[in-house]
Amino acid sequence: MMNPIFSSSKCFIAFFALAVSFPANSRAESQSLVFKTTFDDEPALAEFFVPKPAASWTVEDGAAISQGNGVSSVIAKSQATPDCKVEVDVTLLEDVEEGGFSGVSLGGVIFHVRPDGFRYAYHIQGDEKERSDQKRQIIEYGHASHWEITRRTMEEGGYAFVWSADGEVVADFVISQPIEGTPESFLLMANRIKTRFDNAALYELAPSK
Repeated sequence: MMNPIFSSSKCFIAFFALAVSFPANSRAESQSLVFKTTFDDEPALAEFFVPKPAASWTVEDGAAISQGNGVSSVIAKSQATPDCKVEVDVTLLEDVEEGGFSGVSLGGVIFHVRPDGFRYAYHIQGDEKERSDQKRQIIEYGHASHWEITRRTMEEGGYAFVWSADGEVVADFVISQPIEGTPESFLLMANRIKTRFDNAALYELAPSK
């Protein structure tokens, strides 16, 4: 059973109930592409991301590969807007060490996958306690999972997030307090697990009304 933190806010439910009532072309016009890359070669990776450390990342068969040797990331050069959506295909390839995970960081919230399921985590400013929740399920190595993560500003302050994998909602939650991290940051990351990333995209969303 999912923890209460996964329950939708009334505001966010109302937004999507309103959104589905409009034609598809109206919804499409509410977002604009900031960038999208298929990581065809090394220059394609360098055009949109900064690898750290660079030695931990390669481009193989049209995808960015983290070798999983410790913590590594590729940081997007473009900034995420307050209302935004990121997309990426994530494939776990093999464990380098026990306890590895990989995924996305957006504005200080880490969304990651590991062999036993999905998890997100963040820190409230001034509080050392980590806020987190997870959805347990067996993750198949070699399966490319398509992720979509949306972030919406709330009228009363804070953000509402929805994270889906292969069209199924993994988590939706609201953060009402300021959190650690840079709100504009978007990066792909891996820790102790070799991972393939492909079809990464960042969109700006029109503010909800």
